[in-house]
Amino acid sequence: MKAKPNVSRPAALLCAAGFFFCLWVHVGQVEEACFTAGCSLYQQTSVAGVSLWVIGMAAFVVLGLLSLLGRAQIACWLALAGVLCDCFLLALLVLTAPCFFCLVFALILMCVFLTLRKCVQTRTWNSGGQGYPVLVYIWAVLFVCNVGIVVKSTIPLWDISDNVEDASVHMFFSPSCAVCKQGVESLSGNIDVAFFPIAENSWDVKRIALMKTYLGEGMSMRDAFNAANAATPPAGLELYTPSMLALQLKLLLNKAHVFMEGGGRVPFLEYRGLPRHLQEKPRAAVRKAEAATNPNTPPDTSQWSDPTLPLDTEVSGFCTGSTPCVEPGDPVTPARRN
Repeated sequence: MKAKPNVSRPAALLCAAGFFFCLWVHVGQVEEACFTAGCSLYQQTSVAGVSLWVIGMAAFVVLGLLSLLGRAQIACWLALAGVLCDCFLLALLVLTAPCFFCLVFALILMCVFLTLRKCVQTRTWNSGGQGYPVLVYIWAVLFVCNVGIVVKSTIPLWDISDNVEDASVHMFFSPSCAVCKQGVESLSGNIDVAFFPIAENSWDVKRIALMKTYLGEGMSMRDAFNAANAATPPAGLELYTPSMLALQLKLLLNKAHVFMEGGGRVPFLEYRGLPRHLQEKPRAAVRKAEAATNPNTPPDTSQWSDPTLPLDTEVSGFCTGSTPCVEPGDPVTPARRN
């Protein structure tokens, strides 16, 4: 007796949604819609010159047609193979950078597989009690890891100077670091520098809160830093008000970034582009050569005439959260130096 066709219309509808999603990503202007770094990283990825989104469209077309033509069991096995391939992609995203659109694709594909699997099991009398394949649990772990990374990447770091959009240099500092004090005094007033505070102790939290108040009153970063360092240690429940708890969360996020990207050392500077002084070094060498061959060459009076870096390439000092000590001659500002 010929077996009755096994049709799964819900799976076909999911395949149609997956097809149109892949089509939208492939032909649409969707760069701004995807807010994760992986979208830009994998935007041009292809297999043998064929875009992954075209391959995704073809996969959903095949699965959808098989679901409508009564071949749900074959479609289920093909979907399981797709989930296996997707596990490798999700693992790659965990190691590099998650792509939000890729996660949406993965979720639709998993929904198609689970729908087809349920349809197939309803036609098999002895398979109703079977659990999910191990591959589904592996996929779930990888998917949750990617979602966690996406959530983490969407939480912005907090800059006390409130100019992060215009700044090309990010400086992470601690009020209890004497070396940071030198950096803040040197870079204060520079609109291209955004300042990100971190707290190494509870005293720092109070100092940073005072810095925020002083900056709101119109003080410069240098003056606010020095004025806040004269604060007395927090007492009682001073750090447990709602505003101070919110501030501590922001500072914790900043500190986590420093530990992950800067090894826990402050001051920690990030450049968004090529520093200007690196461009001036070869120019200075050219001017020096011209002056050697032509004594009549006028002297260069620009502020970048010195071919060395404005900030010495050697690390003269840094602060960490290990063993605290006190800067000589400054009983108020504890510091950790190398």
